[in-house]
Amino acid sequence: MSATGQLVVSRRLLKLEYRATRAYMQRDLHRLTLVVAKLRRWKPRFYENPVSEFIGAKIVLARVLSSRDLPGDLEEATKVAVATEQMLRQRPFPVATAGVQEMIAQLLRQQYEAGGAVHLIDQAISFGALCLVATDAADEVQYAERVRLLSGLLVTLYQARRTPDDYEQAVRFCARYPGICDEDRERLGAPPG
Repeated sequence: MSATGQLVVSRRLLKLEYRATRAYMQRDLHRLTLVVAKLRRWKPRFYENPVSEFIGAKIVLARVLSSRDLPGDLEEATKVAVATEQMLRQRPFPVATAGVQEMIAQLLRQQYEAGGAVHLIDQAISFGALCLVATDAADEVQYAERVRLLSGLLVTLYQARRTPDDYEQAVRFCARYPGICDEDRERLGAPPG
């Protein structure tokens, strides 16, 4: 692409990013969805910063879609978030990737709670574990939130399947984080059988 072409693209992207930011600040979800859909048509190589506004727009789109109570929107939000996470994995930005992995785990749990199959919780646990591993333990608040996310998912899996293995896995995890997982440990109750 010529320098002139790149300049035109840059101006278009700046306008779209401005519109997306304004729609987001005004909580205009309809307009934000439309603007972000336009942003998604552009390839991320047009941005100099690898953790680009393009990726940020996809994250915003996932949040917009998941803010509605329609299962189809949750599925689309998860697809967008998974695609974003795959883009981030190609670059050395584990902190940003962990945030998207956490979002995916929460979206999968929402899908399960909306009447989805148990395999969604299995997938959510995988993403929850990935985001916890990538989280800096020095950030105590965020680390505790992600520990609670994962312990909650493990308890939900046990409650869905009621197998001894799922119970043991949840108990072991909760025991590693006393104080943080106390509520989830209580939800587990007595061993099965």
